[in-house]
Amino acid sequence: MFVDGDAVAAAARRVLEIEPGFSVEAYASRLFPPVVAEARYRAALRAAGLP
Repeated sequence: MFVDGDAVAAAARRVLEIEPGFSVEAYASRLFPPVVAEARYRAALRAAGLP
């Protein structure tokens, strides 16, 4: 899969123009309820072999 780094950077700049206060954390919290995100995070860490 090829990713155009310039296009990605331009898209990120555009997001910040439209929503200057954007953050990944705030965006993700709107997509996933905290319980769901926490459960997935825990599962990923356990899948990586962490106790």
